[in-house]
Amino acid sequence: MNRPLVMKFGGTSVADAAALRRLMDHVTTARRRGERPVVVVSALSGVTNELLRTAAAAAAGDGGVDSMLEALRARHRDLASEVAADSAGLGAAIDGQFDELHAVIRAVTTLRDASPRALDAIAAAGELLSSRFVHEALRCNGMDAAW
Repeated sequence: MNRPLVMKFGGTSVADAAALRRLMDHVTTARRRGERPVVVVSALSGVTNELLRTAAAAAAGDGGVDSMLEALRARHRDLASEVAADSAGLGAAIDGQFDELHAVIRAVTTLRDASPRALDAIAAAGELLSSRFVHEALRCNGMDAAW
């Protein structure tokens, strides 16, 4: 494997377990051709919009942000159980990311202000989460992958 190949996958490419299997097929094919895939992924389909909606609700003082975050956490945890044979490590990573996200959302709620920096951190959580899924899916399917 000589040359690196940057492979960018959008939200629908990581939307569910079937989409992740297709993504892995593309990565496997690239590896068979002797390329060294560098995989870049977007957040799960619809997650960035939901995260930004949650941030706006937090800035407005909406008390429903906890349930919004928990719904997103449940979606990610459900997918983790489909993707990884042993999803404990992936589940811990998801929970850690959501704990950080919750802290940022709590700050936005307290300040009633979603600064550009806070919005960046909130939106980035989606990509960080989906990249964990891809890493774990590749690893569970016998590929040497680093997150």
